[in-house]
Amino acid sequence: MGLFNFFKKNKQHTKPTAEYQDYSFSDEELMLQFSQKYETELNQVIDNFEVPYLKMNDVDDYDEKLALLNIARKEYFKAKEFCYSKGRGGKLYFRDMYERLHNSKNTCFSYEDMINNSIKGIIETKKIREQLLNLIKENDGILQRDIYSLLPSFEKDNILRCLRALVVENIVYKVKVSNTNELHLVK
Repeated sequence: MGLFNFFKKNKQHTKPTAEYQDYSFSDEELMLQFSQKYETELNQVIDNFEVPYLKMNDVDDYDEKLALLNIARKEYFKAKEFCYSKGRGGKLYFRDMYERLHNSKNTCFSYEDMINNSIKGIIETKKIREQLLNLIKENDGILQRDIYSLLPSFEKDNILRCLRALVVENIVYKVKVSNTNELHLVK
């Protein structure tokens, strides 16, 4: 029994409206007619959320990233409202392309989820960076291995990723000591 059938049987969908379905020929025709009839408006409302989402990857500042993601989320819902307001073809089109990410049979995989997960990830990264910097500032020379136990609410991999970024950004430097590192702020 495939994973999809398991979830279907057990009704554990997190997004039941985006449930995978095979479209009939008439549904495919409705989606095509919708996309052709509203091509100009559709391109604009889609660009309004895709462009800021993609631009977020080119920005280094976390607050700017969050601002772009919040714009993307707001515009995503405007695009959804636009498509849904145009009838069954628009609703099917939006579901297929953005709530189920076209050709994905994973019912939990949507553009909205991608935006929200990016926001959560950036907020967590900001918190980790802030706490790392405070720990290193208050405990100059703290051992890297001790950092993980002092930040128990974060996964070790996420702490390590943030620490590496701080080193690359020349904010923190490491001094090798036995099988770990001392951590210091760059003055």
